[in-house]
Amino acid sequence: MGEGYLASIPGSTNPSNRSYFVNIDAPEGNDIELTVELQAINGKFRMCVSLLENITEWSQCDWKTENNKNSLIISSNDSKFVRSHKYGILVVPVYKSEYEYSNYTYVITVSNQDNYPSVVAGLVTDIVLPSSYKNYKFPVSIVSTGATILLTTADDKAKLQVSTEYKELNSPDTSTKLKTAHGQNAALYFDQKELTEMCGDKRSSVNLLNIV
Repeated sequence: MGEGYLASIPGSTNPSNRSYFVNIDAPEGNDIELTVELQAINGKFRMCVSLLENITEWSQCDWKTENNKNSLIISSNDSKFVRSHKYGILVVPVYKSEYEYSNYTYVITVSNQDNYPSVVAGLVTDIVLPSSYKNYKFPVSIVSTGATILLTTADDKAKLQVSTEYKELNSPDTSTKLKTAHGQNAALYFDQKELTEMCGDKRSSVNLLNIV
């Protein structure tokens, strides 16, 4: 959980659906929010989650993406939520003639508050935030000369934080490795010198935190 899975569906006039399952075991008394995200690389998709492990049809969905959003949050407070269960995930490619002779390609990720899904450089990640915050990791290459992280939202109170240390995120303590931006278009830029100072020569992953 927390790691993205890259997958492709062959293009055709009637592309097939793709199904997955995830095993969840949430102890009683612990509130969790399960996030299922699909990042489209080539093509358009719909996605849903079902209490049926072997889901094959959209009509079997219990939670569905809407308005072209490819993220779902399922809370343990939801009346349908089962704490110890295998959930089915269905990915449905939306037919477009321009994708007929190429693959529908995407990354699918299942995570909770304690996981760090990766943000893919150069691709827009459509995020639906849980009730508090969401953590991501942003791998930085050793050859990178700079990196920009941009958060676009309708909430002018949104906060974007970046650090190489998890304990610094959303902490009242300040650090030279913690960078923060606020607002509807919060953005942080790191030049090559800053990347080296923050990550060292190995350029380890930079953690990204969004709060709405």
